[in-house]
Amino acid sequence: MQQNNVDYLKDQIKYTGFGENLSDQLSAKIKQQLETFTLDYQTSYGLTDMKVELYFSRSLTHEMYFFNAYVVNLKGPAGKMTQTFYINKGNSITLKEAYNLMSGRAVHKVFKNKKGKSYTCWVQLDFFNTTPNGNYKLIYYHENYGFNLKSTISRYPILEMEIEEFKHSIIASLKKGNMQMVTFDFSGKEEIRFIEANPKFKSIIMYNDKMEKQFWKPKPSTAKNLGEKGRRPEKETEKKVKQKKGKKVIETHKTMAHKNTPNPIEIQNVKRKIRPKSPKEG
Repeated sequence: MQQNNVDYLKDQIKYTGFGENLSDQLSAKIKQQLETFTLDYQTSYGLTDMKVELYFSRSLTHEMYFFNAYVVNLKGPAGKMTQTFYINKGNSITLKEAYNLMSGRAVHKVFKNKKGKSYTCWVQLDFFNTTPNGNYKLIYYHENYGFNLKSTISRYPILEMEIEEFKHSIIASLKKGNMQMVTFDFSGKEEIRFIEANPKFKSIIMYNDKMEKQFWKPKPSTAKNLGEKGRRPEKETEKKVKQKKGKKVIETHKTMAHKNTPNPIEIQNVKRKIRPKSPKEG
């Protein structure tokens, strides 16, 4: 067995979101020269527990192993769910992205086509349609679908979007499939809301602090970043945002966008349509 194959698998496991704690288990399994083997991994996000099985197989023609797929068994306030994610060079879903997808949110990814050319699109699980093996199908929203997150979110009166550093971190976080905490300005009344990207309907989904879905449509006068008259001077807005009682909340946006860590607000008590059971669940 070539050491570079082992090192490659360790890196592949690490960058798929499983860290480095499985390295010793991997080496031990490979030494046994098994045709196939699995590694077990557990983690949690908020109140949701995830048990994961990583699947490996040995090449029929070469002395090397492949990381083929991982199966996530998710258990949380919204119920139980199982989904398999396949490892494809340049097209793999990370564990955190898998969690966000299984939570019903969309993820913006860079994929590669058969010719190796990169392209970007939004991907989301279809909880109403499954593959023959019981996996929920993936829905892809390509660029020509017409959903632009940056222009869409600019139509909402979100205070943080008027500050450059917060704007970029919020958009980056939403693209990763996270639910993001923001401050809405409803005609001078500021309220905390939680938002997520909704590429299917080219919008964002909004929840209150009780995680109840809220409906709000931007008025024509707010369609372009609230308009020049409705926009507060940047310095005034930045000062007010940072002086708010929710200062600690707002200042976490950058951290939430750039660290692959559990997000405390990503709790599975959002009211959604009941998901159909897959054939495996009976």
